[in-house]
Amino acid sequence: MKWELIPRRNVVPATNMVLFEASGDQGINFTDPMFARTIIYRYDMDPKGALNDIVPQLIWKRNAQQVWADFSERFGIPLVSAETSITDAKELKRIETMMRQLGRAAQAVLPEGAKITIHDAATKGDPHKVFLEQITITNNEIGKRIVGGTMLTDDGSSLSQSEVHERTLDEKIGESDRRMIEFTVNGKLIPILNTWGFGFKEGDRFVFDRSEDLTMAEHWDIVSDALTHYEIDAEWVSRRFNIPIVGKKETTSAASIIPTALSKNFR
Repeated sequence: MKWELIPRRNVVPATNMVLFEASGDQGINFTDPMFARTIIYRYDMDPKGALNDIVPQLIWKRNAQQVWADFSERFGIPLVSAETSITDAKELKRIETMMRQLGRAAQAVLPEGAKITIHDAATKGDPHKVFLEQITITNNEIGKRIVGGTMLTDDGSSLSQSEVHERTLDEKIGESDRRMIEFTVNGKLIPILNTWGFGFKEGDRFVFDRSEDLTMAEHWDIVSDALTHYEIDAEWVSRRFNIPIVGKKETTSAASIIPTALSKNFR
C-alpha cells in the first residue's frame, strides 16, 4: 500500500475538511465513514493544537525582525546635515548635491561658513538589545512549547541541566508521542489494513520497545542479587555474560563449619 501525507495547507481541522485547493472552499469531510478505509486522521480535542500557542510568538518575532530591518535601513547609515548662512539658491543647490554625495563618498567640498553634523541614532537607546531580546524571548517560548526546554536548542553551558532537559524531552514529551502513535496504529491503521486483506490476528498490537539499556556491570549486579533468592537458568547466565559454566559450585554452610572448627580448637 502507498501512503501519502495530505498537504497541511489543504487541511482545515476546525471543520474536518480537506480542500481540493488551498485557497478554495470545496473539499471532503475526512471524518465521513465513506473515507474510513482510505484516510487516517488524528488530532487533539483542541483542533488548533500547538499552533494556538506558537503563532502569536511567531507574529511578534516577525514584527521585531521587520522593525529591526526598518531601523537598520533608516538609521544604519548616520544622518548627515549641513548648516550654512548662504541664501543663494544656486549655492544651496550645490551644497545639497554635495550632501547627497557625502553619504557615499564621505567627503565633500563646501563653501565657507557651512557646518556639517553627523547624527548617529543607532548608538542611542541600544536598539540592538531591544530587538534581539524580543526575538530571543520568542524563540525560547517556541522552544519550550515544542521540545519542553531551551537548553537543547539554545543554551548548552551546563551538562547536568541539559541532561535534565533531555530526559524531559524523551520521558515526557517523547513518551506522549509514542503513546499517540501506538493508539493511532492499533486503533486505526491495523483495522484498515485488515479490511484490505493484510490478515492481522486478533490481539496483534504495535508497541514501542521501552526496554532500558544497562551496562554489563549493572546487569550483573541485578542478576547476582536475584541469584540469592531464585533459581536462574545457568545456560542463560553463561550466554548473557559470556561465562563458561561447567557446573554448580558446592557450598558448605556455616552451621557445619563452626562446630568442626570449635572441636579442633578444644581438642
